[in-house]
Amino acid sequence: MLGYRTAACLFPGCHLPTLYIGMEYMRTHSFKLAEQFFMQAKTICPSDPLVYNELGVVAYHMKDVWFTRVAVFC
Repeated sequence: MLGYRTAACLFPGCHLPTLYIGMEYMRTHSFKLAEQFFMQAKTICPSDPLVYNELGVVAYHMKDVWFTRVAVFC
């Protein structure tokens, strides 16, 4: 996790470190924190499909049916 945080500081315009931090939080079942990092990665790079995939996965695990349906159609 420290490596991803260091990369986020060294490369502030890159969305990948924040995306991978979110993935690590998902792995530890911290879904709210993961969602925050995925949303931050989405604001940095809104065209990456992996960000939207991970947002859908975290919404599924949080059982947020409304967000899952909206994310599919947006």
